[in-house]
Amino acid sequence: MKKLVLPHGEMELHQNYAVLRVFENEHICLEKAKGTFEILKSFFRAKNFILIAHRTKNYSIDKEVFKNATLKNFIGFGVVSNLPEARNRAIEEQNYFDRNFAFFEELQEAIEWSKTFFK
Repeated sequence: MKKLVLPHGEMELHQNYAVLRVFENEHICLEKAKGTFEILKSFFRAKNFILIAHRTKNYSIDKEVFKNATLKNFIGFGVVSNLPEARNRAIEEQNYFDRNFAFFEELQEAIEWSKTFFK
């Protein structure tokens, strides 16, 4: 596992998945997301991966981020949170993401879900 601190959050990179935790009250615009996607592209190269957003804090994301999530090997997105507003936002975000998408209340559930893609 590799841990990184980003200007807008923290990310853990594992063999087949990444866990992203965004800092409180951040706004994730397309430019910030592009930096994160560049890290994912560099780490996973052409290998398929799942991105797990562990939403323990409140923050916002531009819809453009999902429309521009063009890495072909980014095969699934998991959202983990027990915050009601995060669940509502995830339901809306799902409309902009055309790949595997799931919502969880526990991080370990999301990690287990990600592993099902690599058996």
